[in-house]
Amino acid sequence: MSTRSETHVLADAAAHGDTVAFDRLVAEYHERVLNVAYRMVSRREDAEDICQEVFVKAFTALPRLRDRSQFGSWLLRITANCARDALRRRRRRKDDLDLDEIGPVPSDDDHARETERDDASRVVQRLLMGLPERHRIVLVLRDIEGLSYEEMAQALSCTVSSVKNRLHRARKLFRERLEPYVKADEV
Repeated sequence: MSTRSETHVLADAAAHGDTVAFDRLVAEYHERVLNVAYRMVSRREDAEDICQEVFVKAFTALPRLRDRSQFGSWLLRITANCARDALRRRRRRKDDLDLDEIGPVPSDDDHARETERDDASRVVQRLLMGLPERHRIVLVLRDIEGLSYEEMAQALSCTVSSVKNRLHRARKLFRERLEPYVKADEV
């Protein structure tokens, strides 16, 4: 990953029309934007659409970004907003059936272990999706993407103490919702 100063230089060049610099920024941040979008919406196709939308918006709005050293946080704010919009559109369509959640029947031990891991991953993703948006995004940004509290505060346009508070509540709520699954495994 580029250093903050390299990102600043690339963002500055891209803001002045350098498409090669913007392409480098896309290459640098694509995976992170896609991961955050996926963790927010839980559908790969929607996450890819969001990712594309994020970079189109970033390209058009970059000249208006005052502090280009904050490009990464700004990009994640756009990602979170686009993901929220996608979730609102989905709710309006009432199209929440996800056939991808149906897993294959295991045929041997290796496949059974893989299926078990997939099932656990689906449970975690389902629990994440069940959290309120404000809690889900802080869990994704901190525990999955590894952002600092300061970066999260910038991305979410709030204070560091607000981020810490939300994260504490989100982790508590997630643990409460995960507990029945953990207890079921212990039996």
